[in-house]
Amino acid sequence: TFFKLNYSGKKGGEKACIVLYDVIDRQKKYDEKKIKKQVGEIINACSFSIIKNRLFHLILDTLRSYYPGTLPGFSVQQMIEKAKILQEKQLAEPAWKLIRKAKQSALINELFPEALQTLKMERKIIEFLDSEIYEKLIARNLEEEKSVIEKHNNLTGYAHLQSKMFTIYRANIVARNKRVIAFFKKMLKHPLLQNESAALSFGAKYHFYIIKSDCCRYLGDLKKSYEHVQKLIALFESVPMLSHKIIMYLNTLQQKVGIQSLRGKLNDSMQSIRKIRDIGKSYPQFAKIIPPNLPFRSAMIETDLCLRIPDYETGVAQIPRIEAELKKIGNVLPKHIEYTLYNNIALLYFGTKDYHKALDWINKLLNENKDEYALDLICGARILFLIIHIELGNDDLLEYAAQSTHRYLTTRKRKYKVEGIFLDLLKILLNPHRKKDLPKIYPQMLVKFKKLKDDPYEKGAFEFFDYISWLESKI
Repeated sequence: TFFKLNYSGKKGGEKACIVLYDVIDRQKKYDEKKIKKQVGEIINACSFSIIKNRLFHLILDTLRSYYPGTLPGFSVQQMIEKAKILQEKQLAEPAWKLIRKAKQSALINELFPEALQTLKMERKIIEFLDSEIYEKLIARNLEEEKSVIEKHNNLTGYAHLQSKMFTIYRANIVARNKRVIAFFKKMLKHPLLQNESAALSFGAKYHFYIIKSDCCRYLGDLKKSYEHVQKLIALFESVPMLSHKIIMYLNTLQQKVGIQSLRGKLNDSMQSIRKIRDIGKSYPQFAKIIPPNLPFRSAMIETDLCLRIPDYETGVAQIPRIEAELKKIGNVLPKHIEYTLYNNIALLYFGTKDYHKALDWINKLLNENKDEYALDLICGARILFLIIHIELGNDDLLEYAAQSTHRYLTTRKRKYKVEGIFLDLLKILLNPHRKKDLPKIYPQMLVKFKKLKDDPYEKGAFEFFDYISWLESKI
C-alpha cells in the first residue's frame, strides 16, 4: 500500500507502527484483544495505546500526501502555510505570489473559508509592499473579501435548507402525511428558491436545483422535478469538471435515474446508470476521490429499476456480485444505500418466490436498523417480513410478529390506511374459522388497495411493496 511504501525500512516507533498496521490489515473485523496477543512481543501493553495513536497520525499524514493533487483544500492550506513562513521571514514578494495563487485556487474551487484566509494573509503581506500601490491593493482586497463573505453566507443558506430537508428525509423517503407535504410546500416558497439568480455560486446553484427537484418529487410533480434536475445537468455540462463538483455530479445523476424510473422512462434510466457506472472512466483525473461506495450506488439504482420493470431474474443475477463487493468493503456503506439495497434484494428474491432468501435479507435489514433511519422503509420492511411468513406458511410465528408490527407502527404513528387494511387481512388469515372466506375476501381487499393507489397520502406505500400484484396472484 501507499502507506507501507512510505514507511517500510523505518526503525523504532515507525517499525512498531508497521507491525501493528499489518496485524490490523489482516483482520476482517477489528479485535483489539487478538491484536495485543499478536504484537505482544514487539509492543508491550503500556505502549500499545501510544503506538496505535502514532499509527493513526502516520496514516493521516500519508493520506494527506496522497490526496493533495485531487483535493484542492489540501493544496490551498499548504500554500497558505508556506506563505505564512515566507511572510514571517519578511520575504514579501514570494509570499505575495504564493498567497495570490492560493486565493485563485480557493475561489475557483469555491473554498470560501480558505479564500477568506488568503485575503487576510494578503493584507499582512501588502504592508511590506511598495507604499505607492498600498491603497489600491487594500481597496481591492476589501472588495474581494466582501464578495467572498456574501457568497459564503449565500452558500451556507442553501446548505441549511438542504440540511432541514435531510431531517425529513431521514424518516420519510416518501411523503405520507400532511405534516411532510406541508413542509415541502412551505420549502418551495422560501425566498432563496424563487429564482436561480439568488444562488451566487455553482455550489449554491447545485443546492437550488436539487432542493427544488426533491420538493417537487415529494409533492408528486415528477415532470417539474425532472425539469429541475435536467437544468442542473446542463449546468454541469456547461463548465469544466472540477474535483469539488464530481460528487455533486454523481448525486445529480442518481437523482435523475430515480425520477426517470418513477416516470416509467426505463430506457433513459439505463443510460443514466451507465453514466454513473463509468464515471471513473469519464473523469480518470478524479479516480482517487470517487467514493468507494459507487458500485453500491449503482447496484441500488439497478435493483430498484429491476423491481419497477419488473424483471426479478435479472435483478437476482446481480446479487452474487453485490454480496462479493459487500464482503470487500465491510460495514461502511451510508445507511440509505445499505438499507435500500437490502430491501431491494429481499423484494427481488420475493419476486422469484425464493422466500427463504428474501427472509434472510429482510432480517439482515431489520437487525441492522438500530437508529430508525429511513423509518418509512423500515415500516415497509416489517410488512414485507409478515408477507414472507404468509408465503412460507409460518402461522405460529405470524401471530406474535403481527402484534409486534402493529405496536411498532402505532407507537411511531405509521399505521396509515394501507397498513391498516393489510393488518385486517392478516387477522383473517390467522383465523382458522375465516380462512374459507379468503376467495371472496382477496378480491374485496384488492378493490380497497386499488382505490388507495392514487391517494396522495397512501400511494407512497406502494413504493415499498406491490400489494396489488400480490393480491392479484391470490385470485
